[in-house]
Amino acid sequence: MEYFGTGDAYTRTMLSHSQERAHMSDAPVEEFNVASGFFVLNETSLRGDPPRHDRDMLELYKAADALRKRAFYTLVKHCVSTPFGYFVHDAGRKALEEEIAEYHEEAEAYNHLPGVEFRCYVNMIFIKPDGRDPVLRKRVAEFIVERLDAMRERLLTMDPKQDKKALIYTQDQTKRLDICLEGTYAKIVRRAIDEGLSHAHEVKKDPSLQQSLTFPALEAAKNVLLTVAELIE
Repeated sequence: MEYFGTGDAYTRTMLSHSQERAHMSDAPVEEFNVASGFFVLNETSLRGDPPRHDRDMLELYKAADALRKRAFYTLVKHCVSTPFGYFVHDAGRKALEEEIAEYHEEAEAYNHLPGVEFRCYVNMIFIKPDGRDPVLRKRVAEFIVERLDAMRERLLTMDPKQDKKALIYTQDQTKRLDICLEGTYAKIVRRAIDEGLSHAHEVKKDPSLQQSLTFPALEAAKNVLLTVAELIE
């Protein structure tokens, strides 16, 4: 199923082999494709009001709500959030499906208990995109640049002593970005991510290092991705 259209025209222009980029990538723009995988539509929900006057039913409701949250966290664990939805590559789909199937069965068990008026749903739909679609490729390149910029900005401006939640959020939102891409481009993004995560660890140990952080791998990745986004037609 092709979710983002059937456009297959894409530029064969090579990335410029400038000194700044040569050590990062010699791959042509035509090799910049979204990795083989799936966008996941999340249909996990809990419907119905909490039973306020029945303690046993209220406990069941809370247990079902906890199940719904576990299913969502499982989605987040295996996927990366993108402007198009959660993305999981081919290799990660099986593990996600297996875990979600268990949660689905548990949710159905709640729904068939006598007297239960709420309903718990754990369902996910996998949609296969066209990884060469130019609109998708261009937006993914831009999106990754936006995420890398956000990671750098957070590391440079947060209070490392007090804003630990921001640090965790930054890592969770960024650490799997590379699964969206293939080959050399995935490696370029991986280097940038690892650089940021390393800085996060350093700043956590010694906040005084924050003012001297530099991001050569991140800047190189941004330059490559911005060039790709400009050249895709």
